[in-house]
Amino acid sequence: MDFKKDNEKLFKNSALYQEFLAEREEILRHKWLQSERAGTDVGFEKALLDWIVNHRASWREHRQTLLHQREPSSSPTVVPLIVAALLPALSTLSGISSALSLSDNYLLCFRGLLR
Repeated sequence: MDFKKDNEKLFKNSALYQEFLAEREEILRHKWLQSERAGTDVGFEKALLDWIVNHRASWREHRQTLLHQREPSSSPTVVPLIVAALLPALSTLSGISSALSLSDNYLLCFRGLLR
């Protein structure tokens, strides 16, 4: 059981999980703003699609700029290695891997509709 707890702790402290939480928070904030403008709850899926199509790329770019400013000594080439090391752990934690790819799947589906 200690191994499972250690893996969970490592995962929750990982940069990948922190990025997932930050993106989720932005989507929920966007949902709230959209719902306030509409005067009713627009729903998570509608807010998610709107955020992905209209805001995700610039949000990620801005976030990466901020992260690199905070940690000037960190090498961007290390990030893919960390992500690759964490991917097997993602599949063992229920729902997290699908949650991380959920927004990308929506984007791919939505782009297919736009063509």
